[in-house]
Amino acid sequence: MSQMNAKVIVIVAHGFSDRLNGYMIRVLNMAHSLSSFGFIIKIIWFYPLKQLIYKRRHSCAMSELQVKWVPLPRLSLFKNFFIRLYAYFVPNYVSRCNAVFVQAENSTAMELCTHIKVPIIFDIHGDVVAEQNPSKENYQELATTDEAFREKVLLSKAQLLIVNSQNLIEVLHNRHEYILSNIIVLPCATRIDRFTRHLQDRESIRKRLGLNDKLVLCYLGGLSSWQCVGQTIKLVAELKKRKSNIHFLLITPDDTSAYDSELLKIGNPDLDYTILSLSAEDVPRMLSAADAGLLLRALSPINYVASPTKCGEYLSSGVPVITTKHAGDATWIIKKELAGYILENEEFETKDLVKIELFLADVEKNRNEWSAKTTRVASSYYNWSVYESAYFQACAYLENIKLS
Repeated sequence: MSQMNAKVIVIVAHGFSDRLNGYMIRVLNMAHSLSSFGFIIKIIWFYPLKQLIYKRRHSCAMSELQVKWVPLPRLSLFKNFFIRLYAYFVPNYVSRCNAVFVQAENSTAMELCTHIKVPIIFDIHGDVVAEQNPSKENYQELATTDEAFREKVLLSKAQLLIVNSQNLIEVLHNRHEYILSNIIVLPCATRIDRFTRHLQDRESIRKRLGLNDKLVLCYLGGLSSWQCVGQTIKLVAELKKRKSNIHFLLITPDDTSAYDSELLKIGNPDLDYTILSLSAEDVPRMLSAADAGLLLRALSPINYVASPTKCGEYLSSGVPVITTKHAGDATWIIKKELAGYILENEEFETKDLVKIELFLADVEKNRNEWSAKTTRVASSYYNWSVYESAYFQACAYLENIKLS
């Protein structure tokens, strides 16, 4: 470690949220790991103008880091102009910091790093080409888009690629028709001790919320379209008809008014379902009250390469997961470790309800065993510390690269 002391790494991040979402948690995990390796970390964080106020909300999470905040308009016309402008500012900043390498935290961040003269890590969190072309679900069609061409150019400028799933490696290989080298997989893991230390709070939280005799099904996260929130609520409503003690716990920072009519099909507010908007610090404690976590996904290129942070958060809280076959790496982990129940897809049938009811009865009866199993699975697959060694080795390799 000592030889790395005082050496600077610049992280270039783009995108911001009014909550600590999976992307931001990933960036902060990496920044804190790099710091623990002995590097000095400096972050340039580009954020949408409309979210000017939100960067202050997360100051406590970033208080130990040196963050330079830079606004970046979202409208394409202005955004492209500012990207070209900032693409000259970023190399100048990196040079002044005397950074040994740079880590770009998505495609837009990578565009801002194209003129940098030190090695670059390109951290890819998902299939950006599919995200930018939501109407296209054919992989051959996606491969011919302007975004795919831009992606290939950006990949060629990186000395090391980090991806969030093995499936993403497969997609990139097939799309660009050549073998990518210097690539490692770091899934969207979490620091599971944030959750496991609250397992002991389960009974007190359930008592406080009036859930002592309830079977609590929880959805945690945002309400974006790919989250299948409508189908999640519908599933809970149908299960409620079969098992009257079910209670739906919806933990989200987003406005739920669009789902008011669907939620009423579950029952009455507070009595049959509870909606909570919590800070990132309060989520682990409340999540311990759940009996099963919901993670439905539809078949799509975006979900195929996903590494849902919430799966690790559920499991770390002692909560088995109800998911589908299309939830990225979460699906095969749940299947391999028998850590939940897997639906064929989000459009469930009566036979699925019967099987889920039996699964939930077993969870209810053997709560302690399920909690022990899921936390064990979380420790094996979703604990960020498990991946720090591979990350450190990659950083040590990159530090010694000399660009021609």
